[in-house]
Parts: sequence; structure tokens; C-alpha cells
Amino acid sequence: MGHPDLTTVPKTEAAIRSKKQKGERDCSGKKKKQREERVTVYDVTKVIQAKSIKTRLQLVFLAMGQEQEGQHCLAQFIADHGHKAVNKALALAK
Repeated sequence: MGHPDLTTVPKTEAAIRSKKQKGERDCSGKKKKQREERVTVYDVTKVIQAKSIKTRLQLVFLAMGQEQEGQHCLAQFIADHGHKAVNKALALAK
């Protein structure tokens, strides 16, 4: 009854920008964490070659050291992918 038809409302640039900004925040008003890039076996292989790592234990110690410095990528890779992917990276690095 006298209400405008909202199904055909044109989207303006300001409305789109505002909606994107609201989407970047969670319910409490804090910004959402942006997803970190995933580390691949190839990336780990490059790290292994650069650091001259020979064993899985050396790689775990490197990941622990990086984690204390605030870099969680390598430790996350080891935890998520398990021994097969880590062994594959070690084998490829040789």
C-alpha cells in the first residue's frame, strides 16, 4: 500500500562501497581477518633449499622459530598436510 517497488532499485557506487565495507567487519564491528595465502609443496621446497635443510626435524625447528616471530605459514603447512607432503617437499628439494 503505497510502498515503492524495491526489486528494481539501481545500485549506486556509494551503496556498493558501503556494503563492501560492512562485509569486511564481523558482528562485533571488528574487521575480519583476511585469509593468508596457502603454502604449497613447491614453496616449502624453495625454503628447504634456501636453508639447506636435510631432515624433517630441522624443518620443524625452522617452523617453530618462524612461528615465534609471527610467521605461521610453514608451521600451518606441516600441521595441515602431514608427513607425506613434508617428505615429498624434502625429496623434491634434493
